[in-house]
Amino acid sequence: MDRTSILNQYRGICSDVLGELTTKLNKSFKSFLMETLILYLVIPGRINFLQLWRYGKSCEQ
Repeated sequence: MDRTSILNQYRGICSDVLGELTTKLNKSFKSFLMETLILYLVIPGRINFLQLWRYGKSCEQ
């Protein structure tokens, strides 16, 4: 399996888990949480907020 298929499988599992939650989450929060979880898998070494900003696609606003 290549990396993109593994990440897509992980994204599917995370979205299923978030869909099963009893609390209703906003779409923006779900997408932010999914992106953060994937960045934790992709970024090598120690992770800080600068790296999350650098590798991620969401901005501060």
